[in-house]
Amino acid sequence: MTPFTSYTDSVASELLLNANDVSSRMMRGTVPIRTFVRQPFTESGEGERSIVQGVLDVLGTLNGQPGPVQLLTGTSAQSQDTFRQTFESESGLSFNPTNFRNARLNLLRSADAMVVVRTSLSESGAFEVAYNIFGGRRIPMFFAVWRPAPIKTTLLRDLEELCDTSYVAFDQPDELRPALMDFFNKIAPREAAASPVKSPLANKEFRLASPPQD
Repeated sequence: MTPFTSYTDSVASELLLNANDVSSRMMRGTVPIRTFVRQPFTESGEGERSIVQGVLDVLGTLNGQPGPVQLLTGTSAQSQDTFRQTFESESGLSFNPTNFRNARLNLLRSADAMVVVRTSLSESGAFEVAYNIFGGRRIPMFFAVWRPAPIKTTLLRDLEELCDTSYVAFDQPDELRPALMDFFNKIAPREAAASPVKSPLANKEFRLASPPQD
């Protein structure tokens, strides 16, 4: 069995690879930074939804430095009462674990950055973070941690050795603006940057079930 330290050492060395397409696209400032936003769903009420919406609004204003930000997962926050219906209306598919999971992972594998808005416990969020690191493109992650909902899961802390990761605690969404600006500027550096490390699953397209027939 390969020691875990050997694995982390190999990850660190791979993260020092030469410039990639994401960097070159964004250095020109003409192509959006494709951003996957993770928010809690099943444990999210109207209070949490309001906080998430505030973060999405901040993200929506971060344009031109160094390029526009494209929110792959939409600009509207969801709650435990809305996310299933929203998925069905936007995708034309019935809501079930397979369809929802595959739709989310297809978006994640096409993203340049991942923003995790932590307002409550989210097991699915941990799944998507793990996929990004061990099954996806290992894109940079930004954890926006609402102070009433600190990260208690040990395995979600100190992920910097596995992936480019930032953690920022906040009370009000607008407090995140400077840190988010720094995060996106790191993704599109003015000089050569690290290339995302790709796993064997990084280019796998997950199939969605056909829409229900009338």
